[in-house]
Amino acid sequence: MMRDGEKGPVGIEMVKRRVQTRLERKRTGPEEWLVVTRRPLADESTLEGESPPDATEQDGRYRDRYYLTPTCVSEVKLAEPSLTELARVIKRPVH
Repeated sequence: MMRDGEKGPVGIEMVKRRVQTRLERKRTGPEEWLVVTRRPLADESTLEGESPPDATEQDGRYRDRYYLTPTCVSEVKLAEPSLTELARVIKRPVH
């Protein structure tokens, strides 16, 4: 994906997968979307909103961030979000 940054276009990689957490006694939790974003560390512009430190990794070249989003609310299934929709929500500032 590309978006406009302060110094020109900025590349960001995103992937989403449906996941389900495992709870105690081998029970499973609700289904969620796991969204992983990756951007080069050389780009210091803000591409994404704040995420907790335990949801961020760096390997010297890239910063990876992890997000979970529900697949249903109050037992109503949500439509599968596009990567564009997820990117828009992730980069939105948190108030």
